[in-house]
Amino acid sequence: TDTLMRELREQYSSAGVLIISGDRRRVCLVQHIGNPGMWSITAGSKDAQDGSPEETAARELKEELKISIPPNALGSPLAIINKTGSLGKRRVAFLFPVILEGKDLPFEPEAFSLSQAKWFPIGEIHDLLKILKEKRKKQEVLEEKSPQFKQI
Repeated sequence: TDTLMRELREQYSSAGVLIISGDRRRVCLVQHIGNPGMWSITAGSKDAQDGSPEETAARELKEELKISIPPNALGSPLAIINKTGSLGKRRVAFLFPVILEGKDLPFEPEAFSLSQAKWFPIGEIHDLLKILKEKRKKQEVLEEKSPQFKQI
């Protein structure tokens, strides 16, 4: 409903983009310097200057991969995650699709917190998501057992 969507947009804490190749066969994932072996989408937390999930997603795309897209060009979200964590904190995250034409990524790892950006065939994503899900479960257990624990 419109009321729920307005509430989620007001309370969002992060946003990201799923970068899809122009041929729709690959997705771009990034690897941060502090998480070797861990691939993820381009995403980040809401900053004080961000007025919408679209602005956060567009800013992260520009910061991490030097790809400039106007926030109003992102369109409808692919997913909205509305979750209350084990410590009772509500997390609302928006995920937007971005179709990127061409094969090369405009990426300079020395300028950012990323070690790599890479195209993955869509068929490989399921296995990567299973690994991510297991890692998140382990993190939630640590947070539950030790409320002061926070993974950076």
